[in-house]
Amino acid sequence: MAKKPTLEDVDLVLTEAEWMARLQEGALGKDLSVSETKAYREWLNEDPENPNKLDACFDAWALSKNLENSSEIMALLGEDVPEKSEGDTITEPPVSQKEFRWVYSVVAACLAIVILPFIVFYSNGTPDRTTHYQTGIGEQTVYTLSDGSRVQMNTDTHISLNFTAENRELHLLRGEATFDVVHDPDRPFDVLSGKGRARAIGTRFNVFNDGEKVTVSVIEGIVQVARAEDVIKTSKAIGPKLLVGQQMSYNKQGDMSEVKIFDIQKIQAWQKGRLEFFDASLGEVVLEMNRYSPMSIMVGDDSLFLLKVSGIFDVKEPEKMLEGLTDILPIKVLINNNKLILIRVKKEENNHEL
Repeated sequence: MAKKPTLEDVDLVLTEAEWMARLQEGALGKDLSVSETKAYREWLNEDPENPNKLDACFDAWALSKNLENSSEIMALLGEDVPEKSEGDTITEPPVSQKEFRWVYSVVAACLAIVILPFIVFYSNGTPDRTTHYQTGIGEQTVYTLSDGSRVQMNTDTHISLNFTAENRELHLLRGEATFDVVHDPDRPFDVLSGKGRARAIGTRFNVFNDGEKVTVSVIEGIVQVARAEDVIKTSKAIGPKLLVGQQMSYNKQGDMSEVKIFDIQKIQAWQKGRLEFFDASLGEVVLEMNRYSPMSIMVGDDSLFLLKVSGIFDVKEPEKMLEGLTDILPIKVLINNNKLILIRVKKEENNHEL
């Protein structure tokens, strides 16, 4: 059941309106100070919904600008509405008054965004809403959703969520996440990514969008995978059903691969903050490590790509991941133009340059 809005939501929106007023270029005639910039970043990180609420304020401001000179809106804000006959002109208010009225309008518009759900909630039920969750490079986190389902997000991942009374729909825009779904036969749980859709049937599954293809892997239960356009056309989830330990991928065109067996331990490893490799090529290892590293890692010698790597690495310490590679392979790391380049060295060379 959806949570009813509280008076705390009204208090919070004043902060959102204040940040929007400060950020709007030229609105108050001054840039953010160093301390304000720090406070702004802390505020964004306090609640994953804060960026979305700030966006809503900007949208409200854009709409309010079109209504700024409306006599009805001026009356609502308690301003004097000038009488104007044909041929008359109205003198523009001083800049300070205009700025004050602009901020006042913004606060009023943003308050309307928050107060409106109170009206809608108690008359028609909870309105549809979209929430965004993101992780940075090297960051991993877990969110518990309003229905009790859990989403574990891997590095550099972006998800938008839209829960209604009839559906639970998430969009994996990029990255990787594991979904631990609470079964609800009246509200399907769908994860859309690229040209496909995965529907959970009381299950736990992983979805990874690497930009070229989307891979769906089932850890527990059953997941039905379909092309997104097929679902839209039929209003039913059609497509293969994946069982525990099964995986399939689809490309940018929505073309689906065959169902295959995958190594569940590989997914469980990243959930514990680790990368595990067994007899993998250096090219594969570097591709995976780049997902977690703030600096781009490159292989500077083609002869190194096929070197075999086995080991366990901590994703929270990118430098140690590379140090681990230099311990087991005849390579060293050079830093050039903010890039980490792996090159071959002779055994007698000192290969630690980080």
